[in-house]
Amino acid sequence: RLKTAGEKPFACDTCGKAFSTSSSLNTHRRIHSGERPHECSACGKRFTASSNLYYHRMTHSREKPHRCAQCGKGFPTPGDLRSHAYVHSGRWPFKCAHCGRGFSKQTNLRNHELLHKGARRYECSDCPKKFSLLCNLKSHARTHAAEKSRTEAAAGPGGLPLGRSLVPHRVNFGCVDDLARPHRLMESLDADGGP
Repeated sequence: RLKTAGEKPFACDTCGKAFSTSSSLNTHRRIHSGERPHECSACGKRFTASSNLYYHRMTHSREKPHRCAQCGKGFPTPGDLRSHAYVHSGRWPFKCAHCGRGFSKQTNLRNHELLHKGARRYECSDCPKKFSLLCNLKSHARTHAAEKSRTEAAAGPGGLPLGRSLVPHRVNFGCVDDLARPHRLMESLDADGGP
């Protein structure tokens, strides 16, 4: 049987969304099942569709072949270029009712609205900061990892940071007053193997 233009005979039995091809329906069903068979070899991120993986891979390269005709800025995917076009037109398809900020995707608007609601359910395990989005917490967590890496790289004898105040060390490890002078503290650390 021939299909007519615009016909979508393949419906999802979970949500009812219809598709023009069975392969599109099968890809869509992965949203409900959680299956993500296409994995990025660079970062391990997984995708439901191979086309999403293809465009994702472009984010790892410096290549930005899709150029804006107005300003010349390059983008890795055609979708990124389309989203950028709203910057020039100012006609955002989704606008925040609270502040008027525009967004190219409804998901981005929903995430933004969480800021107005003050919903911060993702808490950092290293400090008191809280975030409304998990991706923001993950980004923030990298600052702690970078700081820890820098501190470890700059550590002197006994694991103490070089050129920094010893006050935090004395507070954290309960060092007595006669060890307040750095040379005495270092002698003490050398004698007993560290803090």
